[in-house]
Amino acid sequence: MVPREEAVRHLMEIGIPRTGDSLLSKLRLTRIHDLAELETRAYWPQLQPYFVKPYFRRLTYRLAEPAVRSHGREVLSTRGASGLGSLDIAYVADRQGTVMTITETGLPDYCITLVSRGALQYQSGRVSEPVSTSQAAGLIYRGLSGTRLASTDGNERLAIWIPAPALEQRLAALVGGPTKIRFLLFHISTGILPKARASGA
Repeated sequence: MVPREEAVRHLMEIGIPRTGDSLLSKLRLTRIHDLAELETRAYWPQLQPYFVKPYFRRLTYRLAEPAVRSHGREVLSTRGASGLGSLDIAYVADRQGTVMTITETGLPDYCITLVSRGALQYQSGRVSEPVSTSQAAGLIYRGLSGTRLASTDGNERLAIWIPAPALEQRLAALVGGPTKIRFLLFHISTGILPKARASGA
């Protein structure tokens, strides 16, 4: 039996793309200039044919702080989308910090988040204290209802959504039995997961 922390190192085998694989050039991008467009998710049709599963509508966004006045039509946020097999891949670059909340019954996926600029704070009703991550670390979390992900100003990240059964089956095969995780913080080094701190279901 492989320890869970050791098994996490092998999760890249499920086909998770790396940011160095010219991924951004393959994304469908949209630039958001208006706060209402961000908060109402009016930009989502521009990301099609990606993220069309109805449950992704349970992701809501708002600014962490009141909007800073800008001159002209400055870009408030850039959003991108792509897919790879069963994976839904999102690119997010926010000029101002945002708060993403998972509403209603949640999502039947895990999210693997890799931060390239700024920092994130993860919070869930099942976690006693918020968990912070930056460029030196990434985060894997379940799409549970009530989950909040707050970003700092100037944040840039890649979010890879993978169906829960796919990740759990791979992890179960590695550790020798069924297993679930609520969240997992890992350190990024050359595109692998060399260290991990996990919280079970």
